[in-house]
Amino acid sequence: SSTLLVADLPGDVKESDLSSLFRNFQGYATSRLRNDRSNRVVGFVDFETAEQASAAKEVMEGRSLHPDQPPFRLQFAKQSRSLPAPTTTSSVGKRPREDDS
Repeated sequence: SSTLLVADLPGDVKESDLSSLFRNFQGYATSRLRNDRSNRVVGFVDFETAEQASAAKEVMEGRSLHPDQPPFRLQFAKQSRSLPAPTTTSSVGKRPREDDS
């Protein structure tokens, strides 16, 4: 996966906090915060490749947002199964063929 899940974040974390932690890593694309099923704040950090995500994970493992807080937990995010598979063809905007007869 090219997306890291950042768990065990403090409740007052801001999206700017998360992006500032990861934006200098090669391949950084985006980051966002969401609430998990238990209503805890988790972060998602997207990279261009899985290798770049892995390199960032290695460096950031065991770090914390602030020195007086426990470290956040990093893992590779699982792909969402709720999204439909992408389609390869689309009939939207195509006209039916007209016969010359």
